Amino acid sequence: MKTNIPIFHECEGLIYFTLRRLNIPEPHDDYFQEGYLIFRKSLEKYDSSLKSKFSTYFTHILYRHFQSHLRKEQREREATAQLSHNTPLKWSDPLLEPLILVDILHYSALTPLESSIFHFTYSGFTVRETAVLTERSVSTIKRARKRLKQKLEVAIKKV
Repeated sequence: MKTNIPIFHECEGLIYFTLRRLNIPEPHDDYFQEGYLIFRKSLEKYDSSLKSKFSTYFTHILYRHFQSHLRKEQREREATAQLSHNTPLKWSDPLLEPLILVDILHYSALTPLESSIFHFTYSGFTVRETAVLTERSVSTIKRARKRLKQKLEVAIKKV
């Protein structure tokens, strides 16, 4: 089966079609540029022995990419809205506040030790248990938790 792989110019309409299908408002400039990158990746991964046309394959990949992008933006908006309400923390220890944990984990530069202590703390391990699991002293764990709390306070002040 001989397949004709179109040039990008011939697929521009598919990008706009996909954007309209997902109800993405204009301007579409940034999305269009992403569409070009998806086009290039699709060219590399497309198997011409498939029964589907390249345009069908490209549209499917493009749709999934933009759908994932929209979901990520929605989650970020929801997290920002939750954090922007100046509500008091539910927990006595800020390291146990779930929404702030997501923020600090993804937007703060944690060292590998801080990251592991963060996960152990969130999972309910005590300082002594964390020290045993990380093979560090209790005082090291306490210092790292103090740094985590300071980073958390900085993150809260930015919100």
